[in-house]
Amino acid sequence: PPLAGTRNEASFWYVAMTAEIVVANKIGVALAADSTITIRSGAGDKTYNTANKIFTVHKLHPIGALIYGSTRINSLPIEVILKEFRASLPDVEKDTLAEYADDFMGFLRNSVPITTANHDENYIAVVQEYCRRLQSDMRRAVVDRQISITDAAAVRAVVREFIQEFRVRVHAAGPCPSMTSVDRAALARAYPNVVEDTVSRVFRLFSPSSATKRTIVDLIYDACLSNELTHNRMGLVIAGYGRKEYFPSVKSFETDGFFCRPP
Repeated sequence: PPLAGTRNEASFWYVAMTAEIVVANKIGVALAADSTITIRSGAGDKTYNTANKIFTVHKLHPIGALIYGSTRINSLPIEVILKEFRASLPDVEKDTLAEYADDFMGFLRNSVPITTANHDENYIAVVQEYCRRLQSDMRRAVVDRQISITDAAAVRAVVREFIQEFRVRVHAAGPCPSMTSVDRAALARAYPNVVEDTVSRVFRLFSPSSATKRTIVDLIYDACLSNELTHNRMGLVIAGYGRKEYFPSVKSFETDGFFCRPP
């Protein structure tokens, strides 16, 4: 699930078109991944084949990890976070793989040095990403259907259609468990007018009415509190054995970072 907010950095982001596999049977588990990563920015995309996506979670015991998607949580490289987590673990083996996964989640929440500025940047970036994704879908539909931007009725119909599609996705995703202590009012107090200003700017092309803008604003707030992650998410797969486990197991989760984390 997402971790009390997040997303990505506004100026550039990392996207890994990843091919990964975990093969497990009664006698072992094997992890494999490609090494390609794409760095996207306003200047274009650059692809490298030197990324490390497989990590050892414990220096003594058979626990490994794969990452995919973004290579960062907020501004911190996941590689650095995993190395610090590994260094924090005692030599004593845990009973189950689930304990390692739970401890890593706790490490993210309580031990990773993410600043207030990191939270602010991430919230702005996630709001922007939701808005840009929705606006891009609307714009693509207008172009594909050969609708004139001056045909106000047809444009409004497209806007309504994609608002509803996004609403269905957000509601289907459900609330984010790690955001239960945060509500819309808390987001609005912590980040005043961020959603409202972003919606006004990003959707200006469609000249939405005040009511339509309010609908989009409400939906973006709902998305921020939901399990509907942005495309800039980071995925982590942990595999291996605990001390009391006869067979290997696999745990996975996705997150697009932190924002509005309670003090």
